[in-house]
Amino acid sequence: MQKIMFIKIFSVLIVVTLIHCHKKEAGPGPYAYVAYSDLGFRIFDLSEPSSPEELGFFDDNLYWAYHVKVKDNFAYLVGGTGWTRYLQVFDVSDPLQPKKIGEKTMSGVAQSIFIDDINSRIYIPTGSYGLYVFDISNPSNPTTIKDYAQLSGTKVDVFVSGNYAYIADGESGLVVLDISNLDSIRILAHLSIPGFSRAIRIMGNYGYLMTDYSGLKILDVQNPQSPLQVAEFAPRGWFYGLFVEGDYLYLCAGDSGVYILDISAPQNPELVGRFDTPGAAYDAYKMGNFLYVADGYQGILVLDVSNPRRPKYVASKRLPGYHGSAVSIQIH
Repeated sequence: MQKIMFIKIFSVLIVVTLIHCHKKEAGPGPYAYVAYSDLGFRIFDLSEPSSPEELGFFDDNLYWAYHVKVKDNFAYLVGGTGWTRYLQVFDVSDPLQPKKIGEKTMSGVAQSIFIDDINSRIYIPTGSYGLYVFDISNPSNPTTIKDYAQLSGTKVDVFVSGNYAYIADGESGLVVLDISNLDSIRILAHLSIPGFSRAIRIMGNYGYLMTDYSGLKILDVQNPQSPLQVAEFAPRGWFYGLFVEGDYLYLCAGDSGVYILDISAPQNPELVGRFDTPGAAYDAYKMGNFLYVADGYQGILVLDVSNPRRPKYVASKRLPGYHGSAVSIQIH
């Protein structure tokens, strides 16, 4: 009898030990926050860049997750369910269990987010509709400051610098807004650009505008009322997103992978590296020596770019089974 009891207790201890050993635990970070198309919003542990691991996710009632940005312990996601487009806010203080704490619906199709850290605001372009501005000083209850619908074109991306908002306006090229007074937004400039403008970044006196098939346009924006194109980089391919840090620009070119440009002389960009990713490169984020790529159906890809001229494969993480498409990524 004692022998039987001992065996039962020992068996229970083994089961408890196995469960404990397989329990997910979050490392010290950083973490990748990924908009994963029809599989919603996912968080990956990058404590070991060579071995990214999924931690938590949220995909209830999500139709398509387009873009995610993170500020402090909160993640902001734009996407759509059926005909409804929304901004959703998540508490990610526990990356194992992200919790939805707020939501706002919008008109149009939202595909990107810009966070103004200084003023605790979010700017969201919504396709053919216009531009939304939300106050996120209380993340659980984002409040609409401005709903601006006085633009033509298809608003895809926005970058705010000082009193100006630069909008990648689809077929209409680039639009510059004076937002010094949100009650009286003014259109300052419009620059026609070949192709469909998808993404915009402003760094100092230069703007970097990504178009779908005509590549990268580099703009002089010292005078926001009169932006001028000063250079371009237009290899063959279809283009989606970009990341700029220091003297380098990382260009996501879908099936053509990632291009790395030296932009230390913005008027003369130099192609210094390229990596042909296994999937379709939609978005990228650099931290330290590593570039993390949202690589479509292949999930997330980690590249060592300590030498930009020779990017090296480090790791990748793909969800099993029907695995959706990683389309947006931020590291935090």
